Amino acid sequence: NKCYMGQVRGFGPPHSDSNYGSDFSGLTLLEMKIRASSNLSGRVADKINVIGTRKLYPVTDCEFSDTLTPTSSIVDAIAYIVTSENGGNQDPGFLNWADLYALRQELQASEYYFCHRFQTRSSVMEACATAARCGKAMPFVPGAFTVVQDRLQPTPTKKFTVDDYSEGTFSITHNFRSPDAPTCVEIHCIDSDTWSE
Repeated sequence: NKCYMGQVRGFGPPHSDSNYGSDFSGLTLLEMKIRASSNLSGRVADKINVIGTRKLYPVTDCEFSDTLTPTSSIVDAIAYIVTSENGGNQDPGFLNWADLYALRQELQASEYYFCHRFQTRSSVMEACATAARCGKAMPFVPGAFTVVQDRLQPTPTKKFTVDDYSEGTFSITHNFRSPDAPTCVEIHCIDSDTWSE
């Protein structure tokens, strides 16, 4: 009940779907004819698995490479999603090249790859998040677009006493998160009379 095909190649003119007004330019479509049987019912697309190697311009530390290269890199896929005409259509200057390139190297060394197929339409950030999850990461836009991997971070600790501030002068300033910033802050207050937390 299984069929394996290797070295399938997509080619042909741009496809358009006049029924829905969709333009599939920039996408590779694999067309298959399947003869229905009692073993094949329901959503046929869910029974087909495609492991694809995309041909993309790999991310370097300052721009896209000049050579179209077969790749399963998570970062290459995300950079394509953000900048391509059928994706986010953002200027490449919007990407934080140094951070993306460093993460690309780390993910490849850890053997994290992106071989997902999108079956439904989604937003650019949702598509980037789907790809980033393959490397335990998430898209992040602190000014320039980058991807931050979930990992153990050092926990900064600061102890305040009465000598650190004058009464009535305590204030909190909020700043945008950076890729190394913690996702939460734990505050413990000690009562000076009872020494209880």
